[in-house]
Amino acid sequence: MDILIDNFDLFANGLWVTFQLCLLTAIAALILGTLMAVLRISPVPPLRAIGTAY
Repeated sequence: MDILIDNFDLFANGLWVTFQLCLLTAIAALILGTLMAVLRISPVPPLRAIGTAY
């Protein structure tokens, strides 16, 4: 138990980094998903093909 208490600052820092990575990944996924949806409904056939292939 002392190991956990002694290293609490490291665990808290790791939790914060994990939260930041999760948030950044969610934002990137939203942007990429929106971009692919726009490409999928694009009237330009090559762009539509890229969106469909993805």
